[in-house]
Amino acid sequence: MTFEIVTVPCLSDNYAYLVRANDRTALIDAPEAGPIADL
Repeated sequence: MTFEIVTVPCLSDNYAYLVRANDRTALIDAPEAGPIADL
């Protein structure tokens, strides 16, 4: 199984992480929705 990890900058000093594997995606530690919605 191959994983893809996408780091998304949020706020001024924080990050969210998208982890993708096969046909599933998990969002980890998102402090705000705006940057995620912009993807």
